[in-house]
Amino acid sequence: MVSLSQDASRIGVWVCVFILPKLCTDEKCGVSAYALELFLVAGVWFIQLAIDRYYRNQHYRSRLFGYLNFYRQTRNIRRLPLVVASAALSILLITTQIIMEKCVHQVKCGPLSREGYIQIVVSVSCALQIGLLVIYSIRTIQFNRSGASPDVNQEELMTSFLQTNSISSDIGFRDAGLLDQVLEKQADMIRYLRQHNEQLSRRILTLSEENESLQLRKK
Repeated sequence: MVSLSQDASRIGVWVCVFILPKLCTDEKCGVSAYALELFLVAGVWFIQLAIDRYYRNQHYRSRLFGYLNFYRQTRNIRRLPLVVASAALSILLITTQIIMEKCVHQVKCGPLSREGYIQIVVSVSCALQIGLLVIYSIRTIQFNRSGASPDVNQEELMTSFLQTNSISSDIGFRDAGLLDQVLEKQADMIRYLRQHNEQLSRRILTLSEENESLQLRKK
């Protein structure tokens, strides 16, 4: 649902950067369409930042619950839309500075109008982000429909270690791709187990404090 709303927001921004120059001619909107487009893009970036924090928290929870494979498959796709938006905002900042120095009193700056440069950057940025969000949504829906149990278990850990040992024991053979994959899985496993142990330790501490308080009340 959140990814669909992100797609809608990007399509809305995409449409607005083309509509605003037609609606706000001669500063009918109080400020120029060029300024409104910049405010719109910057405002949406802050919304994307908040949504990215929400996604990050959800991915942290999925990793904490043992869904390491899903976390590895989607972590980069989750991050890329904000990276693309940040890059687009940086390009717009540079473009705006150039326009302010070279074409501050001109309707056009080179072959395009000032709004035209924003339209190009926003169009490319939104197209890339929508594509990434569609891929992310498909993978998330497939994962939710599969109803898979957590992929963290002792059998998988032992298999990974056995694969690592068999790879390292073969003289004259080294599959770097498989070895990196196994090492990544083991690193995720160790991270998961450490976080799980921390949770159990906090739970044990809480139960101990509750038990002590009950003992004191009985006395």
